[in-house]
Amino acid sequence: MAAVAAALMELRRPIAIYEADLHACVGQRLSEAGLPFTHEAAIAKGCRIDFLVGNVGVEIKKGK
Repeated sequence: MAAVAAALMELRRPIAIYEADLHACVGQRLSEAGLPFTHEAAIAKGCRIDFLVGNVGVEIKKGK
C-alpha cells in the first residue's frame, strides 16, 4: 500500500473536466512507478473498482 500511496502523492494533475481524465492520469502515474494494475477491476459480481494494484483498491472520485 505504501508504494501505491507514494506513487499517487507524486501525481500532479492538470485541471480535469471529467473523471475519465483523472483515470488516465492515475493510470499513467502507476505505470511510471512500475506498479502493475488492473483498470476497472471486477471485485464481485456487478461490482468493480477503478484501479486494483495488487491487493490495493483505488477509487477515483471527482468533486465539484
